[in-house]
Amino acid sequence: LALKGVAAVGDGGHLITDCELVRAILALLYLVDHPGDGHALGMVWGSSLVAALGLQPTDDPAEMILAGNKVAHDVRTQILSIGLGPWMATLGGSLKDLNAFETQRLNALVTAAHGWTDRIELRLSTFFDHALSMKVGVESDALVRVVTIHAAKGLEYDAVVLPELIGLMNRAPKVVSS
Repeated sequence: LALKGVAAVGDGGHLITDCELVRAILALLYLVDHPGDGHALGMVWGSSLVAALGLQPTDDPAEMILAGNKVAHDVRTQILSIGLGPWMATLGGSLKDLNAFETQRLNALVTAAHGWTDRIELRLSTFFDHALSMKVGVESDALVRVVTIHAAKGLEYDAVVLPELIGLMNRAPKVVSS
């Protein structure tokens, strides 16, 4: 709907990973657990985290890998030292020129990370998996609400669109009985 210029909001919130910054931070955490992972490394290098992490831009893949491995080691050391929440809050504080959307998503991620601070885990995969499924509420005055048919039961709307039924209603049934 957004691509069609229609302002809409889904009940139950949106996945936190709808924000490029959050995806880059999660890629960094993945890189901490999997140093040398090319996809995670590329996401970090292509993001606004480069400056915040003190990385020097380079086009040399070997330099990127070496710097990525060092950053992964340094981040792991910091997280083990101060905890995931404080580390992520510090990272967030070093990011510049965030818009309201990025700030809201980052704050939700930092809040979730603080819940993991007291856990003593060497792997970040449990937090990573949790973050991938996190939903955040959206403050919106959008007139279009996207809900499941079950959530819509009992509610009154001026118009209801059932996109899955449109194709079914325009063709002859496939089952023929005698």
